[in-house]
Amino acid sequence: MRLTFIGKDPRSNPTGSPTVYTTGDGTLIVQGWELTDEEARTEMRIPRGEDAVEIPVRMVPFIVQAFLNVYEQAAGDDTFKRIKEKRGPEVPGSVPHATVPHATIPVTSAA
Repeated sequence: MRLTFIGKDPRSNPTGSPTVYTTGDGTLIVQGWELTDEEARTEMRIPRGEDAVEIPVRMVPFIVQAFLNVYEQAAGDDTFKRIKEKRGPEVPGSVPHATVPHATIPVTSAA
């Protein structure tokens, strides 16, 4: 997997985290502090094979930059390789496109 460094928390020590990367597969990797709060972990219901890390809000600019980089690399493509992961094209919790009603929005001219 090819990694591209995006940014590191400017307040962390030289060998610490948090750090944000993009991958050659069009995904993001976030290095952060291990989430050890059992109440939070229980509430999140993290499935087997997944985990969570914590990062400070000051990392948001690096996350945004990573999203923009991934989008530029894969606009129009499925960056998560759903066939490989055997997932459907739908987003969990979304309404299928064909069943979304279309609304008519009246357009008025400014006088």
